[in-house]
Amino acid sequence: MMQCKSGFKIIFLLIFLFGLGGINFLSVPLSYAQNSEKELFFVAQKAFEDGFYDVAIRYLNDLLKNYPRSDKKVEANLLLGQCYFLKNQYLVAYDIFQKLLEETEHKDVTLFWLGETYLKGADYTQAEKQYQELIEHFPTSLYTPQAYYSLGWVYFEQDHFDQAKKTFEELLQKFPSHELAEDVAFKLGETEYHLKQYEKTIELFKQFVANYPQSEKHAEAYFYIAESYYYLADTLTASTYYAKAAEIAYDSKLILMAKVSLGWSYLKLKKFDLAQKSFEEAKQYAEEKSILSDDVFLGQASLFAETQNHEGALSAYNELIEHFPHTQRLAEAYLGKANILYSLKRYPEAIATYQLIIDQFSQDPAKQDLVEKAYFGSAWSYLKNGDIDSCIKQFKFVQDKTENKTVKISALTQIGDAYQDVGQLEKSIEIYDQILKEFPDSPYTDYVQYRQGVALLKMNRTESATLSFQSLQANFPDSKYLKDIKYYLAVAYFKKEEWGAAKDQISVFIANLPADNLFLSEAYNILALSQMNLGDQDIPKNYQK
Repeated sequence: MMQCKSGFKIIFLLIFLFGLGGINFLSVPLSYAQNSEKELFFVAQKAFEDGFYDVAIRYLNDLLKNYPRSDKKVEANLLLGQCYFLKNQYLVAYDIFQKLLEETEHKDVTLFWLGETYLKGADYTQAEKQYQELIEHFPTSLYTPQAYYSLGWVYFEQDHFDQAKKTFEELLQKFPSHELAEDVAFKLGETEYHLKQYEKTIELFKQFVANYPQSEKHAEAYFYIAESYYYLADTLTASTYYAKAAEIAYDSKLILMAKVSLGWSYLKLKKFDLAQKSFEEAKQYAEEKSILSDDVFLGQASLFAETQNHEGALSAYNELIEHFPHTQRLAEAYLGKANILYSLKRYPEAIATYQLIIDQFSQDPAKQDLVEKAYFGSAWSYLKNGDIDSCIKQFKFVQDKTENKTVKISALTQIGDAYQDVGQLEKSIEIYDQILKEFPDSPYTDYVQYRQGVALLKMNRTESATLSFQSLQANFPDSKYLKDIKYYLAVAYFKKEEWGAAKDQISVFIANLPADNLFLSEAYNILALSQMNLGDQDIPKNYQK
């Protein structure tokens, strides 16, 4: 009893002296403080519990040196390994735990900490092996629930989300009242989110909030709920949960993410004023907290682009590129910038920016979709800049390189459109015929047939154009081009002087047509002239001579 009190006194004194600073309490002679291996272990353990790992290491090493046959040898080594582990000296910890595998005593503890060391080193295969052995051979160990949890993390870190889900569910099933239950319930929600099971994610996180009302993770749960609603296209509900997350969160980065995501939600809802307010608040908050985010600039740029504020979008993209030269969104930013330059008719600059994307990201498999878009964008920029040969060259490069059938057809289709735009109608029709022959069931078939009909009409091959449009109507009753072909059919009938058919088609086209439609004026002229030729004196007011 006296020895224990002596130990407490020494620990108190050492912590007190350490707190004063500048005094090395390790210089206190051990012979003064301890007179048995048990007390030495006790003091080391107390120092460990208080977070003084260097102190604990000193005492543990002395214990192992002075008492090599101590019955505390395995425990002392386990504690020593944990000290090095918590000091981030994982190789030293690994050596200690690895040697302890030779011991039969506390094998479950050894397996667990060895697994943790492997996990820290991202050696997931070995970490999994240790946890599995612990679970299999020591099912009643106090470390078994933690082993399940860490095993779930092993799978989670490798994106093996189905296995992670199974492991976390097994943990909750076998140890429903364990202190890890809250963390496991949260990880299960995250797992479902990564599996893109968004409805299940919402269900689990709502349960989490209800089951753990005192949890500090409510803000994160609300954020995941919001994200899930966003991907389920329920943007309005998503916005309410983003707002909740931003309101109650303590973590600055989470608050910023919620504010930015709220801006994206309003942008999707076309509530542009609210979107702009959210992005501005996010930017101001980021500046206050010194955590500027590329997502803020990307959100602002997308908003400006959507609202036709091209100069504002260009400025936001340039800021993103300048401030975040190594961001994962860099290719996306360059593509957005190039598209804006195209919209501003600054074609040489657009071409240069598209080419930069091609040069910088062609070797990155994750960026192939953006690279293909850059090729398409550069092709149309070349066309608008008067260089049809470079335009076709870019499209053909994508067509020859890609293994994606849809992308290949898209490239061919745009070659046909490019030829049509510069008046090379025979070439465009050849390309459209090739697509319809080689890819009759492609998602572009109705569009190709529509564009082919337009080209035929431009060449005054009226009967062929009419047949093409009629075939489109018959074969694609749900095509989004049916409205437009009413106009072109009316033109075809008008050219053939079939006034009644022309009147019928153009009347359907004009019905519910917005006032800013490019064809509206010409449509009224066709209607009026058709009616005049039919002897109908009720000429539309919009008729222009």
